[in-house]
Amino acid sequence: MIKKHLVNPIKLISKLSAFFLFILLIGNLSGTTRHKVTYSLEIDEEKWNSFYISITIENNRNDRLLCVMPAWAPGIYANNNHDEDVSEFQVVGDVIANLGALKINKNSWLINAEKNNLIIISYKLKRSKDCILGKCIGKDFAWVNNATTFMYIRELENVPINLVVNVPFGWKLATGLSPSREDFEYSAINYYQLIQHPIYMGTFSDLYFSIRKGNGFFLLDGPNNFNAGKLPVIAKRIATYQTYLLMAQPLERYLFICKIIPDQREITSLAFGNSSIFYLPSHAIKKNINDVGKIIGSSFFKRWFGPQFLLNSFQGSNMIFKPRTTLLWFTDGICNYYGSLSMIRGGFWSQDDFLNHYLKAINKLFRNTNYLRPTVAELSYNIFESNYKETKQILELKGELLCLLMDLKIRNETNNQKNIDDVVRFIKNWFDNKQTTFTEDYLLATLNSITSIDFTNFFDLYVNGEMELPFTEYFSNAGIIIESKTDTIPDVGKIVLDETNKVIQLAEEAPLDLAGLKLGDYFLAMNDIKCQGNSQLLEAIDSLQANSDAEITIRREGLSLVISAKVTGKEVKVVNFKSIDEETERSNLIRESWLSGRRIKLAPKK
Repeated sequence: MIKKHLVNPIKLISKLSAFFLFILLIGNLSGTTRHKVTYSLEIDEEKWNSFYISITIENNRNDRLLCVMPAWAPGIYANNNHDEDVSEFQVVGDVIANLGALKINKNSWLINAEKNNLIIISYKLKRSKDCILGKCIGKDFAWVNNATTFMYIRELENVPINLVVNVPFGWKLATGLSPSREDFEYSAINYYQLIQHPIYMGTFSDLYFSIRKGNGFFLLDGPNNFNAGKLPVIAKRIATYQTYLLMAQPLERYLFICKIIPDQREITSLAFGNSSIFYLPSHAIKKNINDVGKIIGSSFFKRWFGPQFLLNSFQGSNMIFKPRTTLLWFTDGICNYYGSLSMIRGGFWSQDDFLNHYLKAINKLFRNTNYLRPTVAELSYNIFESNYKETKQILELKGELLCLLMDLKIRNETNNQKNIDDVVRFIKNWFDNKQTTFTEDYLLATLNSITSIDFTNFFDLYVNGEMELPFTEYFSNAGIIIESKTDTIPDVGKIVLDETNKVIQLAEEAPLDLAGLKLGDYFLAMNDIKCQGNSQLLEAIDSLQANSDAEITIRREGLSLVISAKVTGKEVKVVNFKSIDEETERSNLIRESWLSGRRIKLAPKK
């Protein structure tokens, strides 16, 4: 699972000619392997921007093979053109040295495999960046998302797989796949299991800890300074709590992989079946360790609430189509909600930390002028039809708040005898037994059945409808009094930066546009506040005053420029926590049970 390369790697498939590949095939005819399909992977150690992949098929009995590069991947709910990264695609066999491979669409090759018992498919994959995390290969590390790297063979997708990785000298390798007897060899029961377990390579340090009789591994790649040493403690406690909460079987292994990148602009993460990976800026470790902890908690919860909602989309040729679900708001929202609950129930957040987190979340939602429409069901289903990242952020935010409101509704209407913990436990067990996709109809039926509350109206109004969320009413059930008012916030118009801080979206006729900012400019600072990435840019905008001037430092054509923008104001709804009701026993007990996770039954309402 975690191994270190102590000898120089031998370069194989990537640098062999077609003739040498043919000789290799003939030489292997007398040998045997434990698996019918073997994938091999190595890094281009000259340019450090590509992978070389080969797929060896033994005992072939198919006349034709369809080889496909998936259009999307577990852990990345996004449609990407991974096929554009493929080059040097070739196929050789033991009977016909150079087999024909007909490219029938942008990401599929049809191979005439007739009469060939042994076949090798090889290709080069240029992959310097990941659409979610960012950089994924360099001279000091590499991470491999197997579903965007390894093509699948339609006729062999349910065949056991052997994976061989050529690891750069001195590096370690970590993956959730089961290790074989040889170093850097792993096995999977089929293609689906292979793509659920990414690979991380580098010179990381690793720490083992127990998760309720299961095995946890914390990998840290980068400078171990500031608060980085606290991360394994947070990961262990959160994983232990969530495993207990869901009454789950001990995990054979789970990997928490943290890559600390000093100049990383934002926290990015991906979660898989038994591993999660985090790219962490140094400033996040130093100043926002609790934010990192919440993301760790959210990612671990996806161990049980991730791909199961899209299970059918992982089967066979469905991998080449855009996945569709109306429940993306719930799959993301419930995981983020339990990320927050795990932080307070694990002792890392106080009550004030927890409530302030949701105060900020509600106000962040209100700042989006389109937060009520389209509905979360529509956004979930049509996420690929609009600005993906912006839509995903709204869905995650509103979905988390909807899950919180459902929890408070259940607690109040069942006299605290039921809560959303009961719902997620049932769904987790349902997945374990049924192994089929969970739909919106199933979710509504589960809520109604487990809680004995009819959630139809709630879904009509807030999931499939465009109504204001009932924050004031539901929070008051837990003794939390909030008030809302209209406030004026600074407004400079919509602006979006890419990972290099280049302006890629800019509202026309808005203050920044009128000040002379242009698409393609590099945004450096606002009023001397450095802005690295969109999150820091938003913080800088929030610090402005309406009807004031702001100095913007940019880089254009290699020159640093300062422009002045007139900040306007925008009216939005703002909420504040007014007070905590300490007098009413019922609301006190609901709040205590909610935040602690303990079940405290109440007397029936009078």
